[in-house]
Amino acid sequence: MTQKLPLLNPLKAKIEELNIRFEENKRSVADFGKVVVKEGYNDRIKSVCAEKFVRFSEELLCQRDTTIDKLRLKNNALDGQLKKLRRHLRQKEELGDVLHAVDFEQLKIDNTKCLAQIDEKNQIIQKLKLIAGRTQQVLNSLKNKLNEALQGGKRLEAEINQRLDIIRRSKNEMIIVKKEYAHENLINKNFYEQKSSYTVPSVLDFVRMKNEEREMARQESIYNRRLKIAEMALARHKKVWTQALHGGATAKV
Repeated sequence: MTQKLPLLNPLKAKIEELNIRFEENKRSVADFGKVVVKEGYNDRIKSVCAEKFVRFSEELLCQRDTTIDKLRLKNNALDGQLKKLRRHLRQKEELGDVLHAVDFEQLKIDNTKCLAQIDEKNQIIQKLKLIAGRTQQVLNSLKNKLNEALQGGKRLEAEINQRLDIIRRSKNEMIIVKKEYAHENLINKNFYEQKSSYTVPSVLDFVRMKNEEREMARQESIYNRRLKIAEMALARHKKVWTQALHGGATAKV
């Protein structure tokens, strides 16, 4: 049985480490779900508030550091107690006092207990240091991901604002083009009404009106070209408007 103890002690320490790690993770997950996921959820942005997560992580690391400091102080106290017992034993030996077998065995038992407690506390401190190191690594990784998400959100917001500006400009240009289109249609309508009410004039009037007709034909050609230009501009702005709407919808998704 004595030969098996050196083999069982590391296994026992490993099991204790796993139990401590399991309880720590279980408690951390429960606290994380309550403080960050539940209480830190923001209905307006439909996500967890970043400040809640950072504050939770910093408080968790602070608690770990406090626990390590407490265990270190307790370890120092046990170490001082052991030194005191050893000094007391050495003083007894120097004074020549004869220790009874029972007293000596009791001192050996106390010494063994102190050493075991010191070793146990040292192991717990090392385990907590490992857990704190892993937690710090996870925190740094999550902070980096959070910064990347915030930068992506800023870029997306800038793109949305740009598309909204394009939509606003397109609306204004479409209003102007529609007004120009209506104006050209009215001019064209008046021209055809004047042309339909035309009567045969005298020779002089005929020459004058012929000149006016050529001028009106020229004006008609000019107005037709303007009308085509206005129609092309309207079609172009409708296309820009449609692309801006599709782009805005895609950005929101």
